[in-house]
Amino acid sequence: MKRNKTITIVLVLMIYGSMTILDISPIGIHGYSEDEIQYAGSTRIPSDGEGDPDEVVNWINIDKAIQKHNSKLRYNLNAERIAIIDSGLDKTTWTHFYNEYGDWVNLMLVDYNGAYRNRNNAIDRNYNYHHGTMITSLMIQLLESYGNIEISITMFIGTQYGAPDSNIIKQQLQRIINWNNQHSSGKYKVISMSFDGNTNHWSEEIDVLVNQQKCILVSISGNADSETRNSPEGAHQLENLLAYPAGDSDVFGVGGIYSYDAHTSSHKIDRMSTCISETTGGLYVGSRYLQGQGFSHATVNLATPGFEIDLMCDSDNNGYLEFYEDTGTSYAVPQVAAAAYLTSRIKYRNTPSSPLTKFDFFACIKYSCENDPNGRNDPDKLIWNKVGEPIVGNLGQYTTFYSYRVGYGSLDVYDMLEYVNNLS
Repeated sequence: MKRNKTITIVLVLMIYGSMTILDISPIGIHGYSEDEIQYAGSTRIPSDGEGDPDEVVNWINIDKAIQKHNSKLRYNLNAERIAIIDSGLDKTTWTHFYNEYGDWVNLMLVDYNGAYRNRNNAIDRNYNYHHGTMITSLMIQLLESYGNIEISITMFIGTQYGAPDSNIIKQQLQRIINWNNQHSSGKYKVISMSFDGNTNHWSEEIDVLVNQQKCILVSISGNADSETRNSPEGAHQLENLLAYPAGDSDVFGVGGIYSYDAHTSSHKIDRMSTCISETTGGLYVGSRYLQGQGFSHATVNLATPGFEIDLMCDSDNNGYLEFYEDTGTSYAVPQVAAAAYLTSRIKYRNTPSSPLTKFDFFACIKYSCENDPNGRNDPDKLIWNKVGEPIVGNLGQYTTFYSYRVGYGSLDVYDMLEYVNNLS
């Protein structure tokens, strides 16, 4: 990893796509029933690495993209910001990135009550797991994978007691709206949300952020309820449920690619194996992809790696970093959010009077991702256990193709920036 870089990060706590260490059962949200907002299972294991997500960097070609367009990306001319809505950021990890990148990385933390916390009193309210901290570590290292670009990120905490809270999330979204209304520059452009629920509690705020303030919102496409893991009929019915906020047409839904480097099973595939073998004869490649319901019901626009991602945090708050590998759709979201952030900055450099819109970013996804051509004959079944690895400079090689499992295909940041660079 390179040093001497600038990043500003603001974290907002919401609902997480992967959180529980051993128990994969849904966790109820304070003030809501268990089936409204929930965590997904995960398989966090200690790693002997240093928390660097090198495999993800290589897969999505983000380092090559930043290197190619470094002259346009290095300085954040419009001071655009990323908001992460999650559980928080612990002091040790924040200090590590401060020491590693200095003033190039600008991190901010907004607590559940709207109060700002500095590095010395930083907190991750997802105690003993630190989901938000791990999301942040991934985001920073992706954006700094090549180096020498200024970035602003704010973490907005979406919980008071550890589990995502819909009311707090709603308040944090309103705080982002208020900030954008009060600042002509330095607005929050991209909002990363690694959580899901079965009701859209934030439709009004999402509408303002996307259609009035031209923000890009990214969330997980959904996760299978562990209570149906031994019931093929139940799992099949679950596929026909919308997952919010990704179920909102203004939010980009991201699926996690599992077992993307080999024909082996992931934790999610293991626990869903009974359902899969009896209902589809295929394999899940990620989170809850809707089947046979038409485009308006599909919540996934594209897929990115979600299998054994290298991350870091200080889960026991003893002042020492811990390195993990974790699996979950949660870690697919910051990859697309980082890509949206870079895409917006390229668009602003080329056409300052015409900022990136949801329609622009949709086109970037549609024309730069490459769906698995082997799945085209039967796109309505869970037949993929591998998504083709993106190839640098492969823009336009395949005809665009949408499936209900992986959307338009796998994220390729290099081709995405190539597309937006030629858009204006």
